[in-house]
Amino acid sequence: TSASTTSASKNNVGLSDIGNGNENGNGNSSITSWRDKIETSIAKSRKIRGGNYVQIATVDHTTLEPRCRTVVFRGFLKPDPNKAKAKAIAKASQSQPCIMKMITDKRSNKFQEVTMSASNLTSTSTSNPQQKGTCSSRNSAEMVWWFSKSSEQYRIRGQLKFVGADETEPYLLQSRKEQWDNLSDMAREQFYWEDPGLTYSTSSTEKENAGDSGGDGGDGGDGHGEGTIPAGGRDEHGKVLPAPDNFLLM
Repeated sequence: TSASTTSASKNNVGLSDIGNGNENGNGNSSITSWRDKIETSIAKSRKIRGGNYVQIATVDHTTLEPRCRTVVFRGFLKPDPNKAKAKAIAKASQSQPCIMKMITDKRSNKFQEVTMSASNLTSTSTSNPQQKGTCSSRNSAEMVWWFSKSSEQYRIRGQLKFVGADETEPYLLQSRKEQWDNLSDMAREQFYWEDPGLTYSTSSTEKENAGDSGGDGGDGGDGHGEGTIPAGGRDEHGKVLPAPDNFLLM
């Protein structure tokens, strides 16, 4: 990924990309890296409500229209401790993890847009070799993060990876489980709601009133009965239920 930041402070004026060099463009590493700088920005805004909200933009390759939405930043993914090579590289460079964690619903438009875009690029490249549908352009997205406390904006480009129940990498599966367990009860309940984007109907309210566990209606699944939502994503003993298939670590 690459990142750039702008700031109202005097010593940041004129910097266009703190991830690629300094203001003189000579590649001198004396400038603070974007990863170190954003850590400071996060610390300053930690107590501000909504300070961890970020905007992610993608492109709907069917209509060629931009799509943008707000998601919650949930920390950086730590390197897999079982991979000695990655651990040795990180220790030698004293670098910090740069993979950013968020969550999403597999039924959401963003998942469909990104995965369908990658599929379309693959098929287009096969039928037309001159069409530029490279791996680097698949699953691409750009994030914007505004820090009101320090008047800084970060723009970060990269590829989105969705980690679901069918993930084959054990460490990523464990990270998905940990993220699910760490969610608030209210956040977990949202993954038992009806499909995102569906037209609202009064049947949702009727289902809610008929259910024993409360919530906002929808297909509860997982043995909880049609139309009911497990309160807090927990069972009758208060234990957190396994993450439903539509829960994705992003």
